[in-house]
Amino acid sequence: MPEPHASRSSTPPRVHFTRHARNRMRRRRPFLITEEDVKAVLQAPEADEAEEDEARNAWGRIRTSWWLRVTYSQERHRVVVLTVVARKRGPKGTR
Repeated sequence: MPEPHASRSSTPPRVHFTRHARNRMRRRRPFLITEEDVKAVLQAPEADEAEEDEARNAWGRIRTSWWLRVTYSQERHRVVVLTVVARKRGPKGTR
């Protein structure tokens, strides 16, 4: 399955946000998560791990001390962001 950050074409894949993901981005405290935050993590994740189904988790740092976990699935011509979570701790094996 191709990764969003490893696209063969020069144009990045279109990113679609589910309603759940948009709600999580809007209601997240102590700050809002922007589309730019999510796209930056998808383009250059510090960690990328498989979920049980076809979904994947991309991890990246935002706001220096926060980690952003973006759960997404890759479709033919787009990336679907399923949910977004800001955490103090990153993926297993990182600090």
